[in-house]
Amino acid sequence: MALLAASLLKDFGTRATLTTNNRTFNKRTNRMEDEDSTDTTCLAVVRPIEITDEDGRLLKQTQAVLNKLPVEGGKLTMGDSTWTIGKVTTVKPVGKPIVYFAEVS
Repeated sequence: MALLAASLLKDFGTRATLTTNNRTFNKRTNRMEDEDSTDTTCLAVVRPIEITDEDGRLLKQTQAVLNKLPVEGGKLTMGDSTWTIGKVTTVKPVGKPIVYFAEVS
């Protein structure tokens, strides 16, 4: 299954960049501050999906399927488009991560 997911992302995915801001707590200001950022290259597919919420309403969201673990609050950049990473779901049927789904906006 992992080979199939990797093959599909290789065939249909687009080269993308995941940007994660490294944050630290500044004791002087009593706030979290961005120190620097880390960029990781990955393959991703961004697509609209329809979900049903707890009230039965049909909602449209944008979801990214990735081959590298995104971090909530990070950025996904593909070409001229950039999305903010939301909730991340890891698919790991036998304990080994295969693919990652992330809500993006």
